[in-house]
Amino acid sequence: MTYNAVDRQLILEVVSRYAFGYDEAGFKMIGEAFTKDATSKGVWSTGDVAWGPMRGRDEIVSVLSAMRKGQSDQPRHIITNFLFTKQTDSSASARFYLALNSTTGDSCSIVSAGKCEADFVCDEGIWRLSRLDVLLDRSH
Repeated sequence: MTYNAVDRQLILEVVSRYAFGYDEAGFKMIGEAFTKDATSKGVWSTGDVAWGPMRGRDEIVSVLSAMRKGQSDQPRHIITNFLFTKQTDSSASARFYLALNSTTGDSCSIVSAGKCEADFVCDEGIWRLSRLDVLLDRSH
């Protein structure tokens, strides 16, 4: 596997942009993190709650926007243990963990954790998510 350290940093920033955009209700930022034809889905490991599969940037932003607007807490996604599984000059794949914090009133706690798998492409010189799949360990 070949890699470019600058590209890797830019790819990490894409995931941060997605997470920060969701947490801060920055839906334009979320949209900028995905390619036009991206796919995404998520599920609780119990299988009782799922979102997606979503196809295309517009649908991803629409679904995530509705989910975020329906929350009364302040979420904070913490991304960690980022492992690249493939990388070329124009594409990459990775796995990483997330911890989902929630703040409500005076209380802040980790409400879930999980793993993500993602594909990235360099789209007109900008790295973007082309696929993001999330498996959370438990619902909150």
